[in-house]
Amino acid sequence: MELEEIPFRRDNSGYHPGKRTQLFLYDEKSGEIKVLTAPDLNVREITLHRQDARVLIRANDRSGQYRHMAGLCDDIYELDLKTLSLTLLYGAKDLNIGKTFYWHEEVFVLASDMREFGLNQNYSLYRITQGQSTRVGGEEIIYGNSVGSDVRMGKQNIFLVQDDNVFYLSTLEGEGVLRLLHQQGEAEIILRGAGSVDSFAFVDGNLYVIGLFANRPQEIYMLKQEESFQVDQTAEALLVSVQQNRKEANPERLAAESLFVSDQHKQEGANPEKQEVKTSAEEDQQHVRTGDLQNQPIMTYSDLLMRKARNSGDLLRLTHFNDAAMAGIWPSDPVKLEIESNGDMINGWVLLPRGFDPLASYPGILSIHGGPKTAYGTAFFHEMQLWANDGYFVFFCNPHGSDGEGDAFADIRGKYGSVDFHDLMNFTDAVLEKYPQLDTNRLGVSGGSYGGFMTNWIISHTDSFKAAVTQRSITNWLSFYGTSDIGYYFAEDQMAADFFSRQGIEQLWQYSPLSYAAQINTPALIIHSKEDYRCPLEQGYQLFTALKVRGVDSKMLVFKDESHELSRSGKPLARIERLKQITLWFNHYLQP
Repeated sequence: MELEEIPFRRDNSGYHPGKRTQLFLYDEKSGEIKVLTAPDLNVREITLHRQDARVLIRANDRSGQYRHMAGLCDDIYELDLKTLSLTLLYGAKDLNIGKTFYWHEEVFVLASDMREFGLNQNYSLYRITQGQSTRVGGEEIIYGNSVGSDVRMGKQNIFLVQDDNVFYLSTLEGEGVLRLLHQQGEAEIILRGAGSVDSFAFVDGNLYVIGLFANRPQEIYMLKQEESFQVDQTAEALLVSVQQNRKEANPERLAAESLFVSDQHKQEGANPEKQEVKTSAEEDQQHVRTGDLQNQPIMTYSDLLMRKARNSGDLLRLTHFNDAAMAGIWPSDPVKLEIESNGDMINGWVLLPRGFDPLASYPGILSIHGGPKTAYGTAFFHEMQLWANDGYFVFFCNPHGSDGEGDAFADIRGKYGSVDFHDLMNFTDAVLEKYPQLDTNRLGVSGGSYGGFMTNWIISHTDSFKAAVTQRSITNWLSFYGTSDIGYYFAEDQMAADFFSRQGIEQLWQYSPLSYAAQINTPALIIHSKEDYRCPLEQGYQLFTALKVRGVDSKMLVFKDESHELSRSGKPLARIERLKQITLWFNHYLQP
């Protein structure tokens, strides 16, 4: 394999030297395939015009000076589907573009100039005309839902232009919310609430969302009208009754049955409160009743634009895909705990252990999210719930650097291990103060990616935690620079350091947990994936070697054929083994 450019590999996609994503046109009659873009353009996004035969193309230029090193700023082209001619609309290479779209017959982008807050700077709205970009309004646009969970699956729809209205998902104070963007560059919240809106769509003028609400895995919900906020309890009773009387419940089938039954009521003009309906649970000789979901007052698209922000409590759950999986499981409800730290309010939550007894003593685990620009919230998180069910306090927060609080809060360039470290320790102290049942001698800490970096940093700067699990972590910024798929630009930006200066080298080492390995006494389990190209395997090896040389109780697990995404989208058996090993490690050091 010959390498002539960087990045030469990408996490979750492997090595790809010289490979580009191109746009093709397929003629279904002749079977002919025609290449529409040049081989030195790496296509990142395409957007079709709803009426005209035009397509917007966002592509990364890999010609000329960019042949050997990919830039961070894409170009915008427009393809005429009638003539197949390609026109460059914007090639200034001064914007980090996140989304390109047509709006009111003009071209707009959500992008950042990265001038004030670097790589993680939030987007703004820009209008593209005659090769120029014009910023519209001054509001930060927090684009995308970064609320953490380990029970999502598949691609989510986070952006939609509907009848010249722009909707997008965003992050706000630990919640995944739906916003409406105005042409002046300002945005308003359309739907929010404890949990997370993961995907959305308008069908026949009605809003449907896939979400993580009510401390349960993803389900499909429908937004109701304001005058009817109560979920139909009879419909809920239908599924519960059927599940209790069926030996092997099929939640997908049950959901379909309930909707089919409701539709029959509507067609026949029956009273849904009195009509008896047989389901596939007839083998149990069980008759059940159902409410008419179709007759629930629904918030239409036009109503939505005229009303104030709606809450997740206004959603009607339509599916019960995960009822069988959740049967017999006790989910711990997150208890919110806010603290003041470093001049700002820090949002955090605590999961109480199952069967919590105020007179008993319990171990606890501090969980730290990745990013750093992501967020924790009340969205269902399987591994945390497992620990709570195993008798642990589980506590987590959004320290400085997290998403959903604005650029100033998220900007910790050159501050890793300082303000964020203090936030996490201050939050831990607040949890200990509020819950005296939490045993200070039985605390564990765990995190992945940036959370792994902070786990390494914490155990090299305090002995407050008696066991640690560091996953897919950064230990050495100097080697990360040259081995990570994002290292050559991420390390310098986040550490505010120049790799090619003596001062920069010293700063990169100063912020590397490995440089403090001599201070680590905490037993540590190190988890890495062999195909992790974001935080490469060598990062874990370095820490493991240092701990073994010093005689610190430690173990390293390496998962083959897995990437940086092991905990979220890895193979089921690998994910099960990972969580099993983490729990065993904590049980060994923290449980009596």
